[in-house]
Amino acid sequence: MAHYKQPRQFNWVSLPIYALLLGAIYCGIKFVPPYWRNMQVDEVVRSMVTEYWGTTRHVSAKDAPPALRDRFEKQVRELGVDDPKAEFLFEQDGPDLRVTVKYDVVVPHWFTSRTTTMKFKPSATTPIIDKRL
Repeated sequence: MAHYKQPRQFNWVSLPIYALLLGAIYCGIKFVPPYWRNMQVDEVVRSMVTEYWGTTRHVSAKDAPPALRDRFEKQVRELGVDDPKAEFLFEQDGPDLRVTVKYDVVVPHWFTSRTTTMKFKPSATTPIIDKRL
């Protein structure tokens, strides 16, 4: 019967695997939360475009009411978007109504003063239809 040496816990082949594992964990900790928040903001944008259509459906001017704008900004801010330069846009683009929010997230890195700026721009569009089928 042959006797083989037990492999060591650490060897040079496992070093890149450990490095990749640590890199994946680091990226998950730093970058997944902003993407998750963006998905939640996207849900708010989609619901807001429906409300925008409902409030401007029988009105000739397609400007969003100030109460709708304020509620939209409040909902997005409550989700954790704290960019002071965030833009909340309600616009008519031809036969469509569009709601967009543009914001940046600055991700600081551990053990260094470097940062990564992530730019997000969730948007939703709905056609202007004055008749129900």
